[in-house]
Amino acid sequence: MKKKIFYVLIALLAVTFFSCAPVAEIVISPQGDVTIDIAVQPSAHTETIIQTIVGKDKALFDATEITKNLKTENIQTTKLETNAPATVNGKFYIPAHRVKESSLFSIDIKAKTVTCNIHAESVARLVDTFPEDVKEYLELLVSPILTGDIMSASEYQDLIATAYGPKIAGELESAFFKVTLTCPGIVDSVKSEPEGRVHYFTGNSATITVPLSYMLSLEKPLLITVTYK
Repeated sequence: MKKKIFYVLIALLAVTFFSCAPVAEIVISPQGDVTIDIAVQPSAHTETIIQTIVGKDKALFDATEITKNLKTENIQTTKLETNAPATVNGKFYIPAHRVKESSLFSIDIKAKTVTCNIHAESVARLVDTFPEDVKEYLELLVSPILTGDIMSASEYQDLIATAYGPKIAGELESAFFKVTLTCPGIVDSVKSEPEGRVHYFTGNSATITVPLSYMLSLEKPLLITVTYK
């Protein structure tokens, strides 16, 4: 299934709900290959919710299962450490031909442009490929991506406040997804639309943060575009 290329990136993002700060480092090679290095350290609130599903001292993610699934899609797992309940450190290599078959990355080596496009429809389709325990956890998030509702990030925060209380809603409001994107050449420009903040770009790399509440609502697709020279 071509869409399985998103599995690790979006699944790991989704379980970092409350006050966590997921970090992804994405490296584009001159040939158009992509390497994704991702780190997840859940907060205490997240750990409590996960433990209600998988049990105490058990891990939400099965490293062997993830590695096997990605291998069938010709995606190489070069490093993957998973610990209870959902701490993850992983590095994954996606060859250029698989990148072209996905809708996550659009890489034009000649035009020296990299585009990352994350939209609700593709994420919703992905959920069907997740293991049942991951699905159960995602359902607790009441994410518009999963319910099919169209909702702004602020409306989603209000929903979480109603479901879990204002403290947890406040933690969601302050949580961000951090992406560092490294290109084959010197970065010339960076855009993140309609949400996201470009913190800086220097040399071959650019760093962007996006509110996690926006990533879990995706009222409009998130489009990150980087040009380089």
